Amino acid sequence: MRSWAIPTRSLLSLRKNDGMSDNPNLVACPACGGSISPEAFSCPHCGKPLRSRPADWLASLGLAYVVLAIALPIITVIVMFASGWVWRLTGHR
Repeated sequence: MRSWAIPTRSLLSLRKNDGMSDNPNLVACPACGGSISPEAFSCPHCGKPLRSRPADWLASLGLAYVVLAIALPIITVIVMFASGWVWRLTGHR
């Protein structure tokens, strides 16, 4: 015969999360006080962003660093070819 009683654990999960959790791996959200994972990017209760997403790292660097990262290898290759050209013009073989 089946038991239709709701387990106590299910009832406990239905209560409002007030930031005081039995799980020591969770921390309280600074905005609403709900229990969240320390690795969370935003609070699942109130939606407050807690830290930037990994895809935002390029935007956080700024345009100057991105241009430098692209231009520096190009300038290096140009200098290498120019120095080889000057080396041959001066008679070194």
